[in-house]
Amino acid sequence: MAVFLRERSPSLPQRLRRFSWIGLVGLTIAGTSLWGLRWARSLHAEPLLQPLPQDPYIQAYFNHSEASFYTEPYRHQSRQGDNLEQVVIDAVQSAHESVDVAVQELRLPGIAIALRERQQAGVRVRIILENSYRQPLSEMASQGTVAMEERDRDRFEDAIQIIDQNRDGHLSPEEIAQNDALVILERAGIPILDDRADGSRGSALMHDKFVVVDGHTLVVGSANFTPSDMHGDFLAPDTHGNANHLLRIEGVA
Repeated sequence: MAVFLRERSPSLPQRLRRFSWIGLVGLTIAGTSLWGLRWARSLHAEPLLQPLPQDPYIQAYFNHSEASFYTEPYRHQSRQGDNLEQVVIDAVQSAHESVDVAVQELRLPGIAIALRERQQAGVRVRIILENSYRQPLSEMASQGTVAMEERDRDRFEDAIQIIDQNRDGHLSPEEIAQNDALVILERAGIPILDDRADGSRGSALMHDKFVVVDGHTLVVGSANFTPSDMHGDFLAPDTHGNANHLLRIEGVA
């Protein structure tokens, strides 16, 4: 025969403490839900500002713009701002004859793939980089980071995330082939020079950031072609990249 023990009724202080805990938990859940709702709405809300009209020959884009939204291609976050990488890609994809790139650093595989596709379509593609950023990230990883300064090491650890897609701390041949921008360009046979190509020690700071398409379309601005300059840091998900801009300028025939 089963025996069921009857629970003793809680005392008044015990009941008060129980209700206090229930109330606290309820407020916490409500607050979290409200914050989550506001956050979700903010991602899908209309831009805060009305976009200004663009000139047919000169368009300006800002990665911290409050007049546009986009979803980042690598961190897959929806945020305010213009997609500066897509501005470069669109210009490259419009090329019929030539694409000339001069930029301090190029680490975005989306841009590299667009350049490779134009090269394979018979378009002449040429690239100039600063010598400090001429080495593929995967080669740097194979050499280790012991000799790096702390700031450079931190920067490298963030940059390498664009290749290590599965976040296992290991760069597979497939990840390197698909996501290391300079490897993509090299394997496509695209000529790449740096600022020591003339036999000098380099310019100390090759800070150009422009693309010339077919000799009449210019994309120029303040952004290097890197995640941290256009989108944000992988190891700091709340960042939106350094505040940068691009201009697309069309030549008049």
